[in-house]
Parts: sequence; structure tokens; C-alpha cells
Amino acid sequence: MDMTDPVRDHVFRMVLRHRGDVLATILVMVGELEIAEDLLQDTLLAILNAPSTWDPTRPFVPWARGIARNHVRRHWERQGRRTPEGIAALETMADAADEGPCERPEMDRLRRCLKRLPERSRQLLRLRYDEGCSDDDLALRSGLVIGSLRNTLARIRMSLRQCVEGLA
Repeated sequence: MDMTDPVRDHVFRMVLRHRGDVLATILVMVGELEIAEDLLQDTLLAILNAPSTWDPTRPFVPWARGIARNHVRRHWERQGRRTPEGIAALETMADAADEGPCERPEMDRLRRCLKRLPERSRQLLRLRYDEGCSDDDLALRSGLVIGSLRNTLARIRMSLRQCVEGLA
């Protein structure tokens, strides 16, 4: 990889900074860490092999999540299965969050489910998504080791997904 290209270098730094956000999206969609990590690698390679497809005037994470969602869809197709309906609802919510504030029924369900979470879970989500804490920073602030932190966040997201699907 030619790191003398400033665009490629910038995208590489963004990938390093936000790989946890992209992994979280994939993990919620597939539900298995090993598969999610494989799909993350595919996603990151696609991003790094075509860095000029990102418009730096737009947010990186929503763009990277879109690429990840495409890889997850292809994964489901290779498995001979349609994308689960819950995944479609999560994609809609992710798209809505990427676009900014809006009033959609999915967002209302998500807000209600967030209120049902224990305070510690809501705090972890706030630190991760509102403050953009990295895994290392979040682990330090929460007192959890990184592996445990990632598992905890995955369980919280899975719980939210089940709650949102139950309210639909």
C-alpha cells in the first residue's frame, strides 16, 4: 500500500480510528463475532483498495457502514438465505442515524428500547456513539477489558435489536 498518497493515508487513518464502529454494525447484523470479523476484513480491504471513492466532505462512518452492509448482504446471499427482516430494520435505523435527526417509527421504537436498558448499558452506548470513545478509552473508562467490553456492547446491541423487533 502506497502511504505516500495523502488520500490513501487519510483513509487508512480513518479505518484505524473507526474499525470498531464498522465491526459493531456488522456484528449486530450477523450475530457471530467470527463471521463479523471476517466480513470486517473484507470491508476494510474494499475501503483501502478504493480510497478515492470516499468523499472527505461527508462523514466517514456512515459511508464505511454502507460498504459493510453490502458485504453482509452478499454474505447472506452466499449462504442461500435472504437478509433477515430484523437486519433490514437495523439497516433502516442505521441509515436514519446517518442522515441525522428524523421522526421515523423505527427511531421511536429504538428510543423506547434505549429507555428500558439499565443505566450502565445506556452509559456505555453514550460513550461509544455520542462521544465516539475508542475501544481503549471506553475500556479504561468502564473498567472492562477490551474483549469483555466488546462482548458487552454486542449483547447490548442484540438486546436492543430484539426489543425493537418486538415493538414492530
